Amino acid sequence: MEAAQDLLIRNLRQQLPWHWRQVELEILFFDGGTRGAPRVTSFFFAHDRNKPCGIELGGELLKLRAASKTHARGPIYWLRMTLVRFKPAQFSYRHEGDAIERLDDIRLPPDFPGMPANLPMFPFKKSFERRLLVQLTADEAQRALNHRASYLELPGQTMSAPIRELYAFSTFLGSVHNGGFDQWFDRQHTAHILGGGEDAVICARAGALRLGLTDVGTAYDQGLAIYASRQDYVARACARFGIVPAPPDAFEDDEQVIPLTRLVQQHASEWQLAIGKYVLAHLDQFAE
Repeated sequence: MEAAQDLLIRNLRQQLPWHWRQVELEILFFDGGTRGAPRVTSFFFAHDRNKPCGIELGGELLKLRAASKTHARGPIYWLRMTLVRFKPAQFSYRHEGDAIERLDDIRLPPDFPGMPANLPMFPFKKSFERRLLVQLTADEAQRALNHRASYLELPGQTMSAPIRELYAFSTFLGSVHNGGFDQWFDRQHTAHILGGGEDAVICARAGALRLGLTDVGTAYDQGLAIYASRQDYVARACARFGIVPAPPDAFEDDEQVIPLTRLVQQHASEWQLAIGKYVLAHLDQFAE
């Protein structure tokens, strides 16, 4: 990390105004990106002299983050640097492997520059500890489940049925909200999660039923029928559930497809929140 630190210091010095005396830099690496702003103390105390304009350190900060990934306590998620003229820079770090007791200690405050109040998801990548899960809001619980599931998809990991089903359903909602039913059912590469298209569409349907969302379950089955003529993996899912495929021209009938897309798009946020509420109400199914 030393070389990355030196690069950060050098580039910061080059960009500082002539009158600088001391710089305090605090950065949060928010789920891989950077959030933060340098604070400058100068010889002059006029308001417009205290905040430098146009300082760009994104590349240097990301290099520092990348260099930290080999650290024994994992990559850094927070740093504070104090740079005083003619003195060595002082760095303080927090690593993702450090013990966290209170999620409030890592939540971004509501007044954090340029960001809504939010929670980094790294504590939930490799574990779902009950003591942390009970501190989540429903929205955070939904995002934490997706974060955990994306790790459990890696080779050698095992994903439980509740996580698998809700993760697939959440991905379905995101796909349809972004691009319509065809983005989920009619493109093999968009169903890459869970090892392939057929498994993904089956699990997403199970996720809707697990949440008791009968309206979306009915719409989902209609989608399976309509797109059975477009993709073999959808046709196989129809056969598994005893759903009669629609004729091929059903796909071309906007009156059949568009209402399904609108239904999901209108309720996607509500149903994503239902995932988080389910997690919090059934911790025994998720806590590790």
